[in-house]
Amino acid sequence: MLNKLKIGTLLLLTLTACSPNSVHSVTSNPQPASAPVQQSATQATFQQTLANLEQQYQARIGVYVWDTETGHSLSYRADERFAYASTFKALLAGAVLQSLPEKDLNRTISYSQKDLVSYSPETQKYVGKGMTIAQLCEAAVRFSDNSATNLLLKELGGVEQYQRILRQLGDNVTHTNRLEPDLNQA
Repeated sequence: MLNKLKIGTLLLLTLTACSPNSVHSVTSNPQPASAPVQQSATQATFQQTLANLEQQYQARIGVYVWDTETGHSLSYRADERFAYASTFKALLAGAVLQSLPEKDLNRTISYSQKDLVSYSPETQKYVGKGMTIAQLCEAAVRFSDNSATNLLLKELGGVEQYQRILRQLGDNVTHTNRLEPDLNQA
């Protein structure tokens, strides 16, 4: 069974990584006078490396990295919006854990072949048998299973209810209005 602590930690890391209020250099402890210069040089190298990757792959990249030991962070295009595609599945699992009583994690959700959408490696194995909510959370986060994601959204009350949960948690930026696989269209 998925452990609430594991999912909670994953949710926290995802929320931290996706924070719209990210800064380019954060220091939790005072550093020697040379630290900001070193951090600035590291940020410049980091940005140049990602700019080169964007050019090489003809893609737009957004990254936010936070060193939890030192408190330093690096970012690239941190203030720009990106389609989140499957990365939202960690947020969804966290919302499920936040919203449902722990005993519900062992409740089996039944579904049929008609509920399956593209890329459903775990849920396709259990058609007609069903999966527990904990198994659906794991399938969505660990295997990026699209049908598990849709079943979890349905369990929460749909994308509108998921959106309300995010707002209640203080996320006023993330926007969800479609199910898998349509939500991958930016």
